[in-house]
Order: sequence, then C-alpha cells, then structure tokens
Amino acid sequence: MVIYDEGRFWIDDGENGSFLKYDLKSLNGFIFCLFGAGMFFVFVLAASRDVSLGVKIATFTFCWLYGMNMLLAWLRIPRAIREAVNKN
Repeated sequence: MVIYDEGRFWIDDGENGSFLKYDLKSLNGFIFCLFGAGMFFVFVLAASRDVSLGVKIATFTFCWLYGMNMLLAWLRIPRAIREAVNKN
C-alpha cells in the first residue's frame, strides 16, 4: 500500500560525505486509512450500538493500517532508492 503523492529528494553534504535525503508524503494513504477506520466504526456501531467499542476498534484499525504502511515504507523505500542509484 505504500503510496506517495508528494515529496522531495536532496543531497546533504556532511563531514563523512554526501548523503541522499528524502521527505515523502502520503495524503492518499492517510485518507484511505481514515476511511477504513470509519468503516469499522460504522460496522461495530450497527452491530452492537456501543460507541466506545466502535471508537476502540476504529482506532486500532487506523493504527494497524497506517502503521503497517509506515513500516513497509521504512523498509522498502531506502532499499528501492539504493537499487535505483546503483543501477546507473
């Protein structure tokens, strides 16, 4: 699900050499996770009429979806950038 819709790359000159830095943003992924959490909230509310349970499950759902997205990003993006740079 790692989808980025905005970001930038730059080279930072440090004491130990140059480093490629990046800042990527994923508004579409964030909105998708909010929508998924909202869906679970509505499902729980329709099934049990318990608002506090719906909020707990929606919060867990959002944290799970967005957390897994960020974990995949932290693992995959640096490796993909290194592979793209090393191919040239």
